Amino acid sequence: MAISDLFSSPIPVLLLVIAVVWIYQFSFLMLLEHSQFPGPYDKFMWVTAFLLAWLFTPFAFILWKKAILAQKVPENTPLPRIGGRDV
Repeated sequence: MAISDLFSSPIPVLLLVIAVVWIYQFSFLMLLEHSQFPGPYDKFMWVTAFLLAWLFTPFAFILWKKAILAQKVPENTPLPRIGGRDV
């Protein structure tokens, strides 16, 4: 089985894209401070969701991140940096 045969179907490509998004969003989650979450157990809840509902959670986290962090981050607080660049 050649690599070209593996990527001839859209399913492996889609799974690869989801894996990359999952890793990026999970890394962002782990870099957030506990004070940036509205509740005391929210970070734990997100980690659990990432592990149990791995297919949909990164996309839900993107929506949550835009809604909540935009309200809670003071002007002088920088967001976490991944790979030396702003997120």
